[in-house]
Amino acid sequence: MFSIDLPKARPPTPGRRCALVADDDATRRAGLVRHLMNRGFFVVESAEGTAALQVAAREPLALAVLHRTAPDDADSDRTAALIRLIHPQSGIILAVDTASGPSESATDWPVITDPWDEAVFDRCLGEALGEADG
Repeated sequence: MFSIDLPKARPPTPGRRCALVADDDATRRAGLVRHLMNRGFFVVESAEGTAALQVAAREPLALAVLHRTAPDDADSDRTAALIRLIHPQSGIILAVDTASGPSESATDWPVITDPWDEAVFDRCLGEALGEADG
C-alpha cells in the first residue's frame, strides 16, 4: 500500500477566479486564455500536464481547461483527476481535436472541440462551474 501527499494550494483571493489552461498548442492555448480572460478569469498557462499539476499545487483554481490529444489520453484524464483531488470544487473542461475527440458520454468532464464555438464553450463553462448559464 502507498500514499500520496497532495499539496495544499493557497487560499483563493476574494473576487478573483483563477483558471488554468494546459495545451501544447500555443495558438489554441492563446485563444482559450483570451476567452477566459474576457469572462473575468485570471489565467495561468501550461504547455503540458506535469507543469499543470505544479500550477494546481500553487494556485487556487476555480477551473482547469486541459487539452486531450486522443480518446484514450490517460495523461489528460489523470491530470484532470489529480487537479480535482487538489481542488475538489474546481471545474474541469477537456478541449479536444475534432478528429480525435471523445463523445461527451466518454468522459466525466464537459468537452469542447477545436475549433470551438463561443456559445458551446460558455455552456461547458457553466456546466463545469455548476452555474445555470455560464
